[in-house]
Amino acid sequence: MVTAEVKKGLAVEGAILLVKRKANQLIRQKAAEALKKSRLLKLYRVKSPVTLWLELVETGTVPVKPSFMVVVGRTYEATAATMEEAYRFLR
Repeated sequence: MVTAEVKKGLAVEGAILLVKRKANQLIRQKAAEALKKSRLLKLYRVKSPVTLWLELVETGTVPVKPSFMVVVGRTYEATAATMEEAYRFLR
C-alpha cells in the first residue's frame, strides 16, 4: 500500500495542509510508485455466487425490493453472480 500524506488532522475542523503545488507533486509521485508496485500484486478472485450484507444506520422507512431480503432489523442481504450485481441490488 502506498499513501500520500497531504494533510495532518488536528481536530474536527482543523488540519495542517501541504501547499497545493507540493500536494499535487507528492500525489503524482506516490501514484507512480503504486503503479510500479501493482505489477507485483496477485489478483484476488471472488468465488460465485456472492452474498453482500448491508446494515443501515439511519432511521426511516425500510425499503422493500424483490432483489434483496431483510435479514434482521435494518440488515439486508443480496446474493448475485458478481460483486457488482449484488451491490446494484442493495442500492
